[in-house]
Amino acid sequence: MPKLVTWMNNQRVGELTKLANGAHTFKYAPEWLASRYARPLSLSLPLQRGNITSDAVFNFFDNLLPDSPIVRDRIVKRYHAKSRQPFDLLSEIGRDSVGAVTLIPEDETVTCPIMAWEKLTEARLEEVMAFLMGSSEALKDRYDFMKFQVFQWLIGATDGHAKNFSVFIQAGGSYRLTPFYDIISAFPVLGGTGIHISDLKLAMGLNASKGKKTAIDKIYPRHFLATAKVLKFPEVQMHEILSDFARMIPAALDNVKTSLPTDFPENVVTAVETNVLRLHGRLSREYGIK
Repeated sequence: MPKLVTWMNNQRVGELTKLANGAHTFKYAPEWLASRYARPLSLSLPLQRGNITSDAVFNFFDNLLPDSPIVRDRIVKRYHAKSRQPFDLLSEIGRDSVGAVTLIPEDETVTCPIMAWEKLTEARLEEVMAFLMGSSEALKDRYDFMKFQVFQWLIGATDGHAKNFSVFIQAGGSYRLTPFYDIISAFPVLGGTGIHISDLKLAMGLNASKGKKTAIDKIYPRHFLATAKVLKFPEVQMHEILSDFARMIPAALDNVKTSLPTDFPENVVTAVETNVLRLHGRLSREYGIK
């Protein structure tokens, strides 16, 4: 049966095997299990002896590949891969897969990777915050995550789905939140032939008196406070986050504007600044900051 040796940080972690029926299995290497650096590839693939045969194997290695079917078809065509299954695609491009994981055929040598990570599955705020309770830096990660929710609201970032948050997996299987990434404001596409402000929604809803509040233009500081209460996140810290944004946003906008290239599109700057300041007004009125 064909196998791909899995490496992480220049150390042999285990083997991915494709069975005759197309199923994918994974087995951790004995030397990895005995290493003081041992950590699972994923929280869904805990350290253990013997073969792991669950769907989590297929799903984890599938996540190392591009999402687009078109891109996968191009990989098949360019590298003459046997199929679009994860094993066959990674046989061709696993040397340069996402994160620290490198997969190579048994008879090849490995190059040096960087660091391990895992994507969170789709979830609500409640589930993500509960998940972060298990972080090795739980207090910091939960604080940063709530702060980021406010930031997304202020800049009109609508793609904050749980799949866009990741964790570093550390030695022994502990984990912590990675820096935030893929942050884009939707404000520049408002108006004209674009979309309306009422169409902009946060990916994860906030708590309101009736159900969840997702529409960016309908969200106020009270909704973050209500959400913090449900999440058992300290109210004093939520007030601190909101008041910090109320105090810092104007100067932050000025700093960004002065750092932009002279040929940066003025319409983008205006759209972002106008809408950020409009939402910032809700914070400044609440916290008495001009």
